[in-house]
Amino acid sequence: MATTPVYGLHYPSLSDAPDVPQWMHDLAVDIEAQVARVDANFALQTQLPVVIRKPANETVTSSTTLQNDDHFAFSVAANAVYTLESYIIYTGAAEPAGGLKMQFTGPAGASMTWTNFGVNQAISPTLLSYNVVAESLAAGAPRTVGTNSGTAMTCHPTGTLVTSGTSGTLQFLWAQGASNATGTVIQANSWMRLTKIA
Repeated sequence: MATTPVYGLHYPSLSDAPDVPQWMHDLAVDIEAQVARVDANFALQTQLPVVIRKPANETVTSSTTLQNDDHFAFSVAANAVYTLESYIIYTGAAEPAGGLKMQFTGPAGASMTWTNFGVNQAISPTLLSYNVVAESLAAGAPRTVGTNSGTAMTCHPTGTLVTSGTSGTLQFLWAQGASNATGTVIQANSWMRLTKIA
């Protein structure tokens, strides 16, 4: 039998003795092999990181109530494991006012361990101590980093999300750590990257 030049699918040549059942069998085996390759490539694509870049500044003023970020929300699958990396650029009032308080929420049954890896708020001496405490996905466990009188600061929320039987959304929430009329701003070109690893 002859084969096609690209995918190697078998087909009868003019000189082959007639044997339709064998021809159909060989073609079915070849097609199944190619479909398996497509499936494997698709599975690999679902492991690629999803990156969200903040296209514009977002400001919270005079509020310590956590609210959904306008941009940082990821669709996540059930029964999966993800890693989160991020680079958040922010400004706000002089320490200890303002600050940036943050938290994550996820689908029902999900768990997450994360740290904000940024400067603590309201410490002595100010803005010299880093926060690397591991936090959870619970709504009652937000973390706050300090602001520095308009000077751009960065923090790097990082962690691992494990979902159970429910798909949904990993949502970043934030507010001011201490209410202040000078707005806390998460700046454009901040980003988050979520990668499915299992």
